Amino acid sequence: MIRDGQTEDTKSKLGYFRNTGLSSVVPGVQSTNTPTNLDEDIINFGDAIVSEGNGSTGKRRGAGITSSPRKKRNQLVKEVKHMVDAIVESNSVSSQQNDKCDNDIIEHLRAVVKCGAKEGSDEHYIATKLFIKQEYRAAFRSFETNEGKIAWLRMYEDKKR
Repeated sequence: MIRDGQTEDTKSKLGYFRNTGLSSVVPGVQSTNTPTNLDEDIINFGDAIVSEGNGSTGKRRGAGITSSPRKKRNQLVKEVKHMVDAIVESNSVSSQQNDKCDNDIIEHLRAVVKCGAKEGSDEHYIATKLFIKQEYRAAFRSFETNEGKIAWLRMYEDKKR
């Protein structure tokens, strides 16, 4: 009877060639009749690999592994952690510097109000624009009288028009 394009005789002959994994043939290697236990062959990764056979291939070294993969991974983890810590610290320092600058601007705007400029006035608005730069804050501080400070803000406003 023919099934799947094969006769019973063909199937019985092919059954003889079924791969069970119990034996294999490699050209140039002496065959053995005993099954090989792979768990016994693999001792440690990175150690010398010994070929079982006629001894013609001898010992082969691993792929030049000098340290364990675990140590390399740990080193990489340490380096990445160090980089993250440096970035966090840098951001923290930048944030503290920005906070200091913000507080300095706020203090100067309060000084403008104390000089007589009302919040929302032209002088106050000009001060908010000028005090972004440290040089203008220093110039504002250099005036000793409130009138001089307000006059400077008005002069700058008039100059811009």
